[in-house]
Amino acid sequence: MWLGGLVVALLAGCSQDEPPASTLPPLSVAPSPSATSAEPVPSAAQAATPQGAAEFARFFYGQVAAGFQTQNPDLVAEISLPTCESCQRYIQSIADVKRDALRVEGGDFEITFASAPALEDPQKARVDVGWDFSSVAYFDVANNQVDSGPAVTGVEETMLLQRRGGSWVVEALFQVRKRP
Repeated sequence: MWLGGLVVALLAGCSQDEPPASTLPPLSVAPSPSATSAEPVPSAAQAATPQGAAEFARFFYGQVAAGFQTQNPDLVAEISLPTCESCQRYIQSIADVKRDALRVEGGDFEITFASAPALEDPQKARVDVGWDFSSVAYFDVANNQVDSGPAVTGVEETMLLQRRGGSWVVEALFQVRKRP
């Protein structure tokens, strides 16, 4: 039940048309999902620049993983807009984990690239992101494993951002492709 929501959230893009993909060089960034309450967006990820937008994308996926591990959907809700259907699926899946008092092990994102082209509008950005996702296991309050999911690799997405309150928020996510 929980895995299904997470897999759908991970691999389903929003229903809008997909923007064109671009080929970008790999980076190696593994977010640290240790927050139990909403962390402030790091200053580098607040900048109204392509680099700031790319840093925000890295921060976002770290917050998704932290949300699952701490049962805190606010970590994603506070940095995304209701227009982002994929974000809403993440939020609902995290809320389901919280409702069922599950402990989550694994499920970390490794960002393989994050790049944003020059901003045409200083209030909006597009970030092309690639990520891998580690396997995940769910445990109930009696420490029984109740579900699990495999690692997912080679996912490429486009993230649309807009400025709100001096920082970025996610407007939409589009899966561009998943390598087999």
